[in-house]
Amino acid sequence: MMSILLLLKRKLVWLKRIRHRKGYGVHSPFAFNLITQVIYETSPYYAYRRLREIRNDLLSRRKALAITERHISNQRVDELLFRLVNYVSPCTIIEIGTSHGLTTLYLSSAKKQVRCITVDKEQPENTIAQKLFEKTGANIEFHVDSSFLCLGEILKSVSLAGFILFTVNRNSLSTIRLLFEQCLNSTDCNSLIVIKGIHSCGRTARWWNEVISDNRTGVTFDLYDVGFVFFDKTKIKQHYIVNF
Repeated sequence: MMSILLLLKRKLVWLKRIRHRKGYGVHSPFAFNLITQVIYETSPYYAYRRLREIRNDLLSRRKALAITERHISNQRVDELLFRLVNYVSPCTIIEIGTSHGLTTLYLSSAKKQVRCITVDKEQPENTIAQKLFEKTGANIEFHVDSSFLCLGEILKSVSLAGFILFTVNRNSLSTIRLLFEQCLNSTDCNSLIVIKGIHSCGRTARWWNEVISDNRTGVTFDLYDVGFVFFDKTKIKQHYIVNF
């Protein structure tokens, strides 16, 4: 019953946003290019097949690993994040909230020689992520620690934060707000912060609206599942809704 309700909700969201598809009405070359060549890009990237095999293997072993399918990251969103990293080509990737590590693999696979750092609090999923990183030989720095304390040290070790991924929900909102503020001093015109879960509840949606209107942020994109926050102040601050 819950899955049916979720499907119905997503269908209603899609219909409500239908006029925001494929860049219709978008006049900014930067925004139009991002929407048409990254968000709606459908070409198969070289790493997709291997990453899908890893995903399918994790799904096939989910009972033995004591995890459910809904706890495994969404393939469509992960492939979007892959394209996004490929597009912005950051020197560093910082992920807060490793979970099973599947999204981390997508991020690190999108650009060779990138420094990919992921942080998570101590939980059972850490073992799954660590084994996944070891099995694939991924070059990922995995920290199991307090996100707030660990992020401070990480930001000191990088010149600027290139690409940062947060996952927010009702329970983590207070922490993510603090971490977001912590990152703002380490951003420049090339930085991008991505936030998953911006509409996971009313509180996260209200905070997301605060991020959009904050004069320290630049162009923003709302794809419902994720939000993009750019910091290039040479571009006119504007918010875009995309029916993804």
